[in-house]
Amino acid sequence: MKKAVIEGEGKAGLTDVADPVPRQDWVVVKVHTAPMCTEYKGFLGGYPSTTLGHEAAGEVVDVAQPGQVAVGDRVVVMPGYPCGICRLCLSGEYIHCEQMVDVSAFTEGGEGQATMAQYLLKPDWLLPKISDSISFDHGSLACCGLGPSFGALHRMEVTALDTVLITGLGPVGLGGVINAVYRGARVIAVDGQPWRAQRALDLGAEVVLAPDDTTLETIRDLTDGKGV
Repeated sequence: MKKAVIEGEGKAGLTDVADPVPRQDWVVVKVHTAPMCTEYKGFLGGYPSTTLGHEAAGEVVDVAQPGQVAVGDRVVVMPGYPCGICRLCLSGEYIHCEQMVDVSAFTEGGEGQATMAQYLLKPDWLLPKISDSISFDHGSLACCGLGPSFGALHRMEVTALDTVLITGLGPVGLGGVINAVYRGARVIAVDGQPWRAQRALDLGAEVVLAPDDTTLETIRDLTDGKGV
């Protein structure tokens, strides 16, 4: 298969490597969409890497044994390689796993860790299924794009009675706009980039303010002094 690599400062390319092989409850997923998160920083900084990407959406194409997914299932690829058995994993906080799996050791040096590749290898319990009505592009946003704010707003029990302030309208911030609007909340956002500001308005933000010395007072005025 082919996978993307960073070879140096501003230099990237594709390299040919062996296809990953399923083993135990780890299955092979054909990658359809792999969002770019912090990888661009490595590209600009010239930090060589052969394991780019940590989230994706795709289709299960090979399994070693019956499990939670089957060949043909459309799935979201969750980040990381948590153990699944420590106290944090069992509580649902597997992103903070106390003993992450050594993928290279588990696969005996095999491929499959990068998501910016044609295929990857993942434990089946980290592959939530998505319906045919959800595109791979949209499904891939369930991790860094939409996941952080979805969880935060859920824990805060945000409703249509709330006003939410989102500062910074990068991919995660725009995901916050989407999730807050979905929950019926009023959204005030802050960002100095016109393109991002317009995108937030298109997604349902009520107002987007440029960050300056008047921003805080404007937010107070917009909320009748109650804040957010």
